[in-house]
Amino acid sequence: MSDSQRPKPAFGGNEIPDLVLDPVPRPSLDAARSDARGAGRNDPDLFYEEGGETMSLAIELDQDAGYGKIEFGDTIELDAPGLALEPAGQFALLDPAPRPGAARRGSVGNAAGWPSGRAPDSGTLEIDPVEISIAGDYGPAPDNALLTPLYAYRVFIRRRQLERRLARLATARDSAEFERETVLAELARELRAAAEQVPELRQCLTPVVELEQLAGQRGQALSSLTAELGEQGAQFDAELTRSAERVSAQKIIAHQAEAARAERELLLERGEAKRKRVLIEIRALTHTATQKLGTAGGQIPEAEAAQLVLLRQRAETMQPEIAQARADHELTRQALARAEAGLEAEQRAERGVLRGKQALTEQYRKELDARRVGLVESEQRQRQALAELGRAVLGARGRVPIAMPWLERVQSSSARADQAIVRHETERRALHAYDRNRVKQGVRLVCTALVLTLLLISLKLAL
Repeated sequence: MSDSQRPKPAFGGNEIPDLVLDPVPRPSLDAARSDARGAGRNDPDLFYEEGGETMSLAIELDQDAGYGKIEFGDTIELDAPGLALEPAGQFALLDPAPRPGAARRGSVGNAAGWPSGRAPDSGTLEIDPVEISIAGDYGPAPDNALLTPLYAYRVFIRRRQLERRLARLATARDSAEFERETVLAELARELRAAAEQVPELRQCLTPVVELEQLAGQRGQALSSLTAELGEQGAQFDAELTRSAERVSAQKIIAHQAEAARAERELLLERGEAKRKRVLIEIRALTHTATQKLGTAGGQIPEAEAAQLVLLRQRAETMQPEIAQARADHELTRQALARAEAGLEAEQRAERGVLRGKQALTEQYRKELDARRVGLVESEQRQRQALAELGRAVLGARGRVPIAMPWLERVQSSSARADQAIVRHETERRALHAYDRNRVKQGVRLVCTALVLTLLLISLKLAL
C-alpha cells in the first residue's frame, strides 16, 4: 500500500496533515572530533557516516586500571593511566607490569595472545588420561591371572616401540626448543637498542655484554692459535715440498743407476756365455779325439790338435773382455747401491718431516679442541642470554615496541615448541601407563612355570 492510499488517522475530529521534514545534515568526521574536544567528551564508540561509508573510532579501556565500572557515556580523561592506543602494525601495550589476572579484553596483548617465549613445565602439564592410554596402547589389564603372562609380554614389546618413538620425539622437542630460543635471540638482537633505553631491561643486557666479551676473547684466542698452527704448518709444508723434490731427483738417479747396472750385467752375461760355448767346444773336441785314439792312446790327431789350439786362443782372448765387463758391472752395482741409499735417506727425511708435522698437529689438537668447545659453549650461553632478553622484552608488555611479524614469528615457534613438549610428555607418561602389578604377576607366573619344568626334568632324569 502506498503512502497516498494509506488511511490517515484522525485526531480530535481533525486530520493530521503530512509533515515533510528536510534531512538533517550529518556532521563530518573532523567536525565531530572538534565538537567532541570542545565538549570535553570521550565517547567509547563514535560512528560517523562520510561518503557513504560508516567509520568507527574505538577506544579500549582497561577495566582493572582503576576506573571501576565504565558505563556508556562516562567521561574518561585521555591522559589517565592504563589507557592505550595501539598503532597499526605494532603491539604497544603501555602497561609494563599488568597485575595477575588482569587481561586486556579485545587486545592481542592479553594472556591468550601475547607470547611469553617460555617453555611450559612438563611436570605440571595437564594431559587427558585418555590420550595417554591411546598413546600407550597396552590394552586392558586382564582380570584372569593366567592371562597376565601374555599381558606382560605385550607390555614388554610395546615398551620397546614406545622407547624408540620417545627418543625421536625428544630429538624433535630439542630441535623445536632450539628454534624458539634462536627466534628469541634474533628478536633480542633486533630490539637491543630499544631495550637499552628501558631501565628494567638493562639488567638483562649485562650478561649479554659479558658473554659477548667472553666469546670475543675466546674467538680471538682460537684465531691466534689457529694462525700460529698454520704458520708452523706452512713451514713443515715447505720442507715437505723440498723433501719431495729431493726424493724425486734421487729416484731419477736410482733409476738411471739401475738401467746402467742392467746394461753392464747383460754385457757380462753375454761375454760369459760366449766363453762357456768355447769351453764346451774344447771339451767336445777333446772327447772326440780321445774316442779316435781308443784305449791304446797316443797323440791327438793334427786336425783336432789345430782346432784345440784355436779354441784355446779364443778363450784366452775373451778373458780380459769378461774381466772388464765384470768390473764395469761391479761399478754400476755400487753406483746403484749408493743411489738407493740416497733415496732411502731422502725418504727417511721426508717421513721425519711428516712425523714432525703430525706431532705439531697433535700438540695443538687438544688445545684447539678445548678452545673450540669453549667458544661453542660461550656462543650457546650468549644465545641463551639473548633469548632471556627476548623473554624480558616480551614480558615488558609494550615498553619496547615490537612489530607484528616478530610477534607472529615468536608465537608460531613457541606454539611448535610447546606442541613438541606436550607430545613428548604424553609419550613419556604413556610409557609407564600399564598395570605394574599385573605385569609383575605375569613375570612371576612365567618364572614359576620355568622352575617347575626344570624340577620335573631333573626328577625324570634322576629316576
